[in-house]
Amino acid sequence: MHHAQFPQHHPLLARLVALPYEAIANATGFVRRTPRGITPLAFLAALCLEATGSAPTLAVCAMRAALVSVQSVSREAFRRRLGAASTTFLQQCLAAAVALAAATARRLTPCRFRRILVQDSTIIGVPAHLHRVFPGSRNHTQARPALLKIQAIYDLLSDRFVALRMDSYRRNDQAAAADILAVAEPGDLILRDLGYFVLAIFQRMGARGIDFLSRWRYGTQLFDATSGEPLDLLRVLRRQGSVDCMVLLGRETKLPVRLVALPVAAQVAAARRRALNCNRDRRCQPSATHRALMNWCIFITSVPPERLPAEHIAALYGLRWRIETIFKLWKSCFAIAVIHRRASAAQVRAFLYARLIALTLMMPLFHGCCEETAGTVTAPQISLLKFTFLFHAVLPFLACCAHVHLPHIMSALASHARYDKRRRPHHLAKRAVLS
Repeated sequence: MHHAQFPQHHPLLARLVALPYEAIANATGFVRRTPRGITPLAFLAALCLEATGSAPTLAVCAMRAALVSVQSVSREAFRRRLGAASTTFLQQCLAAAVALAAATARRLTPCRFRRILVQDSTIIGVPAHLHRVFPGSRNHTQARPALLKIQAIYDLLSDRFVALRMDSYRRNDQAAAADILAVAEPGDLILRDLGYFVLAIFQRMGARGIDFLSRWRYGTQLFDATSGEPLDLLRVLRRQGSVDCMVLLGRETKLPVRLVALPVAAQVAAARRRALNCNRDRRCQPSATHRALMNWCIFITSVPPERLPAEHIAALYGLRWRIETIFKLWKSCFAIAVIHRRASAAQVRAFLYARLIALTLMMPLFHGCCEETAGTVTAPQISLLKFTFLFHAVLPFLACCAHVHLPHIMSALASHARYDKRRRPHHLAKRAVLS
């Protein structure tokens, strides 16, 4: 299919053309001869367009492929294209989309770190009849759920994904903690959630010159950096009020790290204790010491005080919520978890990979809005949440209108997607601590 036939005015379809889909199709075996029916681009476009819909079906995908390739495509023909080769094809197209976004992304804020990477996961429910292919949690009292997990690594400075992959639900976050080492480089800062708290991984990061910032996991032993004696953290905090010092972390590892403990407001500490008491595992009831430590936010980091003052650490760690916002958009706005209840395992994989490709390719539009407002009197104040909801609302118009003026649409989005004035600081205000 010639690119001239492709609707270049559509913001998503125009970006699909930039992917090396033909080379990927040949390398993965998705195409073994000159296609006479569904071309790789028509297959990819038909699936990616479903990122803006809900509960995609084979009939709808076949119709979209027919419209894109300007030829007849049956539902059965599209179904036969789904399989191991198509999954590999879409996996590599997703990697290419992530690389393309990386090449065009720009940092919006000067920073003393090369990148700030955060790793997190989100769980997707799939049709229950696929519980053997996508096994969920083991529970003998309820029906066996079918679940899978998407592991994501995100750069908070350029607002782009560095890596995306689908995993089994039973591969927990600690098992996935080492994935960060495949993409992290010296000069990067890694923000770690407690689910990814693995001392051996912190040790490997330090050996490679990669900085990290994480909350301290209660129960991980602390030792005085000078004497090597066990450190009674609660006693020190009650005496000093806050802490910023070097310690040794772990009974066996004895990893040298900087420990920073900052007091929190009384109402915040009370809320944290209530959440702690609601632990679902009745065998892990919190101790009095654990409850008392809820009065402080306790962090470990490899970054020295001269590069990262203690008063900036909590704000910097709070940037982790950016990826949670994106997961929320995936599920609430783009309905990434909505899958037809009769979908096969191959269809589930195809639909999810295609939606991730589409969402990755559409992120540069958000960056474009931010850059458009960068030269104005006010700093770029574009909310990702508002931008995505508004963009999703105009997508049907962009798809059906052949003479749409995309720059005008983007200018309108930039105007209406600004942050509201509020007391609570927004994402860009939090990032100011990095400049």
